[in-house]
Amino acid sequence: MLVGIRLPNLYRALQLKAKALLLWVEAPDEVRIGRIIQRNKPGDPNDLASLLEFESREYKYGNKLNIDALRDMRDYVIDNS
Repeated sequence: MLVGIRLPNLYRALQLKAKALLLWVEAPDEVRIGRIIQRNKPGDPNDLASLLEFESREYKYGNKLNIDALRDMRDYVIDNS
């Protein structure tokens, strides 16, 4: 099991080498920001607007991470509400 894959090409490469499934774990934004604030890690967003701004940069095509593409490649979704 690998955790935290953020590169679509890495997932594609894994699929070529072994039977790989991509699990997408999601929770509502309000739940996520509450957990992040409770964690109190330096550098983390401290409000919902900051979290959404950070993710808009990380998720979109053009960023090498391209989390949106990984979401589209998922095999299963886990609700982590």
